Amino acid sequence: VLHANEAFTRFDAARFKEMTNVVVNPRRWNFSHGFSQLAIVLSSYLYARNLDIDFDYVTITHSGEMFVKHGVFDYMSQHEFGIWNPPGTLSSLNGWPAYEFVRREPMQEALRTLFDASDMHQYAAGHIEGSFYTRELFDRMYQEFCARFSMITMHSIPVFIEELLLPTFAFHLSRNKMPAHPINAILLHKGHAPLDSMDMVERIRNNEMIPGVWSPSMFKPAIEPFDSTHIYTVKRVNRVMDDPVRQAIRLLA
Repeated sequence: VLHANEAFTRFDAARFKEMTNVVVNPRRWNFSHGFSQLAIVLSSYLYARNLDIDFDYVTITHSGEMFVKHGVFDYMSQHEFGIWNPPGTLSSLNGWPAYEFVRREPMQEALRTLFDASDMHQYAAGHIEGSFYTRELFDRMYQEFCARFSMITMHSIPVFIEELLLPTFAFHLSRNKMPAHPINAILLHKGHAPLDSMDMVERIRNNEMIPGVWSPSMFKPAIEPFDSTHIYTVKRVNRVMDDPVRQAIRLLA
């Protein structure tokens, strides 16, 4: 399911009508970087469900993300969900905008019936790209979100709250199961610069160790090198269609 920012006025949904297994969410939200994407994610899930599409897992991908090897479903099918940082693995969330937002009393009241929202160690966190969830688990997450917030409320939250609440809801609604690693290699490059070579892609395709050279947050000061066996996508690939790295990855298919 594709979601296009309402601000992207040149988007043409008709281009995708003939594509197999691709649908476009007709509810287009106006999104600004750093604001909540919860309504985008949940309304896209609802659209797929209402179309009666046959699917077993939900995974979240980015417009600058591409698959680089096969086997992702075999990996996901062994797990109920995959997120970056489950509760108990974070040194601190203090000062992080998403966490500071949920410490406000209206949010605490909405969350405390699901878990002890006053305890920092009850929260999971991390990028949502590459995270995945069984359909059954994500449906429970959807119901719990909608029982607490309207879509408009979720969309209007002025911080990237999904990086805190999506993994936290998944963890607690799974009855505190330990998650798998996400399918995405988001930690390959500093800042937000696009990939400029195929080096990391080839290392991932060969299931080699890859370095965690960039920490995306203040709550995890360093990312240790990790095994790329479970990595199937990379971000950030330049969105320009004739970018050399993007073209090289397309040829891998």
